[in-house]
Amino acid sequence: MPTMSWNEVVAIHNAQSGISTRDGKVRSVLCNQSKEGYADEVRSAAIFYRVTSSTNQKSVAALRGMAGLNETVRVFEKLGVNQWVDHGNWFVHDCAPEEGGEVFHFTKSRL
Repeated sequence: MPTMSWNEVVAIHNAQSGISTRDGKVRSVLCNQSKEGYADEVRSAAIFYRVTSSTNQKSVAALRGMAGLNETVRVFEKLGVNQWVDHGNWFVHDCAPEEGGEVFHFTKSRL
């Protein structure tokens, strides 16, 4: 899978934060499997996207609102410094509380 630069990602994501929203809907998220304390998990059929209590709560609420909808969220994953992969569009299947925050379960198809 070809990598992208941060400039290419931000041109699409249009935000510095991990969750990009427009008109109350989440457009895209930034994943990082190497984050200390709450690493995201990117698998072939599922993504587990984690937020903490310090994540912008308006953005978290927008992501919660995407669960179960027939609308997708684009997922970008950070591999290293200035190295990103575009995983394309995913559905937010559900979310659950976990210690220090919440975990969102993304799927490639609507369940």
